[in-house]
Amino acid sequence: MIEFFYDIGSPYSYLASERIGALAERTDSKVWWRPFLLSGVFREVGADLGMSLGPQQRNMVRDLGRWAERLGLPLRFPTVFPVPTADAMGVLVLADRADRANLSHVLFRALWAEGRDISDLSVLEDLVGKERIASLKQGEAKVKLERITQEAIARGAFGSPSFFLGDSLFFGNDRLDFLEEAIRRSETVG
Repeated sequence: MIEFFYDIGSPYSYLASERIGALAERTDSKVWWRPFLLSGVFREVGADLGMSLGPQQRNMVRDLGRWAERLGLPLRFPTVFPVPTADAMGVLVLADRADRANLSHVLFRALWAEGRDISDLSVLEDLVGKERIASLKQGEAKVKLERITQEAIARGAFGSPSFFLGDSLFFGNDRLDFLEEAIRRSETVG
């Protein structure tokens, strides 16, 4: 089982979300989509939440463009970054596990391919429906997200996307090849 910890606001998670299904199919694996709050991870590990338009962000935008071109994916960088994702992630953590991948794709593509502001509740409601937005008011999403975020941190996650194969962490869209190799090695050992 591949555990995929992600936040919709992570552009590298968007790229990985478009690739993980094919990897799982090639390796006859299942993927457990585990929404968490990247802002919570960053606070815990002491990472900088805000990125000014300095060399790091300019390079990241170029790098993302290269990845999107390689993968044949549309990519529109949002005008506000980082994107507030607590409500979107709350919707995902409350979704049935079987629906989570499809719902995640809807939100990833709305933000990163279509440039929609998923932090706006009316946009989010248009994407996921009134019932899912109403469920956020009960507070269960916040508790679940905090629990999953703390679990990811305790296991060594420091960013998004983070993949776990058992106890082994594979961080980043660019580590999916290593994840696939590890799955294939475990098949030959078992």
